[in-house]
Amino acid sequence: MPALIRTDRPAAPATGPRSRRTRVAAQAADRLRRQPYSALRRVDCAYRAGRLVLCGCLPSYYLKQVAQEAVAGLEGVEQVVNRIEVVRPNDGRAAGIESC
Repeated sequence: MPALIRTDRPAAPATGPRSRRTRVAAQAADRLRRQPYSALRRVDCAYRAGRLVLCGCLPSYYLKQVAQEAVAGLEGVEQVVNRIEVVRPNDGRAAGIESC
């Protein structure tokens, strides 16, 4: 199972056999939190075997691209899979009512 890190709360320290997965996912989440767009804090990051997956809902394709570029170049990440769904702000999924 990939390490899943939510960007809306600080990550716990990584230890044990899953530490690399957790560390890379936490670094990606930290990069998203440091962006000037608060919507990026709702993006989840999962990492396994060189593959970083971004999941969640954002209100624009621009922010989807910002999220992808923010995590590009992380050590250990060979591929970024951007599964972020773009939804209108008044769509129930954007408010977290329905999972993306």
